[in-house]
Amino acid sequence: MIGGMLETSLAMTASAHFAAGLGGFKYIDLDTPFFIKGDKEKNPYLSASGVYHLKHAKPGIGIAL
Repeated sequence: MIGGMLETSLAMTASAHFAAGLGGFKYIDLDTPFFIKGDKEKNPYLSASGVYHLKHAKPGIGIAL
């Protein structure tokens, strides 16, 4: 299992990249950006339904600060 407690969208995107790259996780719980007001709107890879779309991700985690 991979998950988070109350990390930001940036941290959860790093976790999503880790989970996608490594594989082998039976459970993935990376929904904490939904608990921080306005955080998920800043993430180009996280949909409103809670799906991380990493197909077009750039090197690193692909988010410019």
